[in-house]
Amino acid sequence: MKQIVFDDVSFKYPQWTADDGPPQLQHLCFSLRLGEAVGLIGANGSGKTTLLQLLAGLEPPTAGEIRFLGENIHADTGRLARYRLEINLVFQFPEMQLFEPTVAEDIAFGPKNLALAEAQIRRRVQEAMRWMDLDFDRFARRYIDALSQGEKRRVAIAGVLAMNPTMLALDEPTAALDPRSQGKLIALLQNLHRGQGTGLVIASHDIDFLLDTVSRLIVLQDGRIAADVSLADLHESETLPQSGIPLSRASRLARRLRELGLSLPTPFLSANQLLHWLEEQEG
Repeated sequence: MKQIVFDDVSFKYPQWTADDGPPQLQHLCFSLRLGEAVGLIGANGSGKTTLLQLLAGLEPPTAGEIRFLGENIHADTGRLARYRLEINLVFQFPEMQLFEPTVAEDIAFGPKNLALAEAQIRRRVQEAMRWMDLDFDRFARRYIDALSQGEKRRVAIAGVLAMNPTMLALDEPTAALDPRSQGKLIALLQNLHRGQGTGLVIASHDIDFLLDTVSRLIVLQDGRIAADVSLADLHESETLPQSGIPLSRASRLARRLRELGLSLPTPFLSANQLLHWLEEQEG
């Protein structure tokens, strides 16, 4: 089983002096299986983005080790390069990684750098676009600047998928998306994880989005892990108040329905769970 292990990892940006406060990340100990779907949640400034950058190998830890297949990923440049083929980061703002003029050219950029044959590159581009519901004939020649925010997000993810990573790390993927685009993104990520087996590590402040997308939550507070729990063990009554994480909308609605006298025998975390139960009552 391929695992990424954070062993007592701390990180502080090198330009910050010791007088500027504690490290951005402190004494993180956890492991990730490459095929699982994990959510990182916490308040702004809790360290979610910094953790993703370390996870993707973009920054070395100040202390501790990040190991893959039992080896320190920063032991040498060759090992780090091989590791970066396994996990790729999708930034919060897609404009940070979209720099070719058209959709197909941008998605092809990574495979071209792998020196693949033209037929392989085209096949990877088409497959990545299919996974992100980007019709090739409709979108391949579209200019990036003409895309909506949701379409740019899907192109950015497709560009990463074209590299055939084992795991995707996504930073606030629902930022600036309307509810319809968010729903579409949830469905695409679910299909990607369940259909292709791609692992997901998603940093988000949106508990409802994560409940529909991942099976495990790592809660960050002030650069430390406040909780690490599977959704199966996360109960409706938990608010994780010490981390500022509120109840999901479904849990708040279920609580209100009980207050109004409706018998709800099952705890509900996500809107889909509550909706499914209500639909069963109609039958």
